[in-house]
Amino acid sequence: MASAVAAAFGITKYAASFLLSYMGASYASTGSALANILDANGNGWIGLYKRAAARYPNGPVEVYLHKTL
Repeated sequence: MASAVAAAFGITKYAASFLLSYMGASYASTGSALANILDANGNGWIGLYKRAAARYPNGPVEVYLHKTL
């Protein structure tokens, strides 16, 4: 499951494993269990957003921020 999360967010497998264990999802064996954790408003849909961020306006992209809604 960590590989799927890593691919979805564009992060390393180690970081995805840490994220899942921090969220308490390490015991989840199916995608539906993970979806229930990430479903913020309970409507059955997950919004995964990724945006570029820079230190100053119009600066070079240095990092990507991830968010679920």
